[in-house]
Amino acid sequence: MTEDAIFKEQWKLLKKEMAMGDAHLQQKLEQFISRQYGRVVLAHYIKALSVLELSRHFYLRFRRRSRSVTEPILYWTVLAETTIHMTLEGVKDTHPFISFPARAGATSQLDMLKDCYLLYLRDREYPCWPRASRRRCTIRNKWNNPELEASYFPRLCRNSTDRHYANMMHILLEEILHALITLRQLRNHGRSLLEFRRRQHPHSSPGGVPPPSLRPQPPS
Repeated sequence: MTEDAIFKEQWKLLKKEMAMGDAHLQQKLEQFISRQYGRVVLAHYIKALSVLELSRHFYLRFRRRSRSVTEPILYWTVLAETTIHMTLEGVKDTHPFISFPARAGATSQLDMLKDCYLLYLRDREYPCWPRASRRRCTIRNKWNNPELEASYFPRLCRNSTDRHYANMMHILLEEILHALITLRQLRNHGRSLLEFRRRQHPHSSPGGVPPPSLRPQPPS
């Protein structure tokens, strides 16, 4: 099956699932990529900063346990915080319809920090909570609850041992990364579908959004 045949089938399935016509679906995809994507990423970056604050507190509490593995935690925490703050600073005064990319730098730094917590657990010979464990599911569900209280995780971590704290940090960073990577994949796939649609109908742009050649492309 050719690439265009795959896109054609995916477009057909997406129309069916969304119960939309071609023009309405194209409009929705254009609006997500050029207007909504950045706002969603922004919300996840703000949540990431709250987890990075917890990471600082982890370092301050447990740095004497094993400096060889706690120092990298501080390093990647500071680096990720700086990258996210610089990104937010760069977009805070821009027009709200300008897209806001999930930059690979922050994502890779959060991934390195996640690995640092795994190394901490191994260094201390603590078990990493199994993926299907009840505790891991509880943390994930709580984190993804739209009605999450801002004080919930700070309060929970304040009363936790380093073993529980490190496991929670590993899970929270994993959730943030999953959300950011999924968003990027959705954006990239949406762009591919729109390119296919424009090749089939080169003069269609129902959402009033300029074609890619007429507007600046954000870095991926």
